[in-house]
Amino acid sequence: MSKKVNPIDVEQFLEKTNFPAQKNDIITFAKNDHAPEPILAALQNIPDRQYSNPQDAAKETFSAEDEPQGPMGIDSCED
Repeated sequence: MSKKVNPIDVEQFLEKTNFPAQKNDIITFAKNDHAPEPILAALQNIPDRQYSNPQDAAKETFSAEDEPQGPMGIDSCED
């Protein structure tokens, strides 16, 4: 994937899709509804399976590489 996409944007885009849906159905919807290229590219990289709702498909576009590196939360304090 060349550009990272926010899974929330993917979820919002897919709200108009009929679920459950297969990956190919989701991609067809995205193309027909003129999805922005980053969203379309992200959807083309999700696993080939049936998705139960927009959240289910959108979470597959999230990559652990997108998470901030380093300590977070209480462990990030230097007291």
